[in-house]
Amino acid sequence: MTMRAGVAYDRPSNEAMHRWMREDAKKCSGNAVLDLGAGKLKNRPLFPAMRYIAVDLNERALAIGKAEFPDAEIYIASISDFVPPVPVDIAVSTLVFENKYFPAEMTRPTIRHIIRQIAPGGTFLFNLGPKNIVYEDEIDSLLASEFAEIRKRHYGRFHVPVPFSGAVAAVMARLGDVIVPKDVSKRRAYYSCWNRRATTSPTP
Repeated sequence: MTMRAGVAYDRPSNEAMHRWMREDAKKCSGNAVLDLGAGKLKNRPLFPAMRYIAVDLNERALAIGKAEFPDAEIYIASISDFVPPVPVDIAVSTLVFENKYFPAEMTRPTIRHIIRQIAPGGTFLFNLGPKNIVYEDEIDSLLASEFAEIRKRHYGRFHVPVPFSGAVAAVMARLGDVIVPKDVSKRRAYYSCWNRRATTSPTP
């Protein structure tokens, strides 16, 4: 199971990645955030002063989140072609591209589409799973053309449910390469992309 932001996920690898994301969220600023694959809106508390636009195909999950966060704007839509009502300063999407229901071949075009929705100077926080990692070089090239600063962290070891996941993840999040699987096909990657360039458009 997953729980509210700030509380442990059941897999240490996921929780470690979300710890990185939560730290990055503290550095974000702007007026609007777009949460893609938002589910029950667990990320809403990370952006308390911002307009929060949540997108997911799971109507029930969005309704549960909306009940807790009535100020959230929810949209039942695909992240691959959703256009928010305003350009956003932050886009965030975690545990979405690696989801079994997301078509792997749509990874690059979806990321390209999301970048188009981010205002100049904006931020993009997301992760890839094993089924997307085959597109890593292409995605790296795309991001390099669009953002002034990019940090990528590989991870993926200990991707099984364990007791005390939060405590394990707290250690993992600081261990660097120790949490990277030797088998490249099992690797995951977390990206924090900062300061979207104003003068470029995503390449085809």
